[in-house]
Amino acid sequence: MWRRNEGFFLAELLLSLSGMLLAAGIMFPLVIKAIEHSEEVKQDYESTQLLYEYLQQAASEGRFPEEKTMKRNQTVYEIFLKENQGFMEVCIRYENVRDRTKEKCEVFQ
Repeated sequence: MWRRNEGFFLAELLLSLSGMLLAAGIMFPLVIKAIEHSEEVKQDYESTQLLYEYLQQAASEGRFPEEKTMKRNQTVYEIFLKENQGFMEVCIRYENVRDRTKEKCEVFQ
C-alpha cells in the first residue's frame, strides 16, 4: 500500500487547508456580526427596562422625573426630559456597540 503512493499528499494538504481557510474567512465575519447584534439587542432591552422602571418609580412617588445618568455593563444611560408637541417626554440616551447614539422617549402622565 505504501509503495503505490504517487506523492499527492502535499497537494491534498494544501487543497484542504485552503478550503478550511476559505470557510473560516466566510464564517468569521458572520460570527462577529451576530455577537454585535446580540449586544445591541441587550442594550436596547436594558434601556427600555431602565426607562420604564424610572417612569414607574416617579409615578409611584408622585413626583416629576428628573435628569439622571447611570452606568450598567459598561454602557452609560442618560435620562433626560424633552418637550414634544406640548407633552413632556422622558427620554433615555446611550451609545450602542457601534458608537451610534440611540434615544427612546415615552410620554410622562
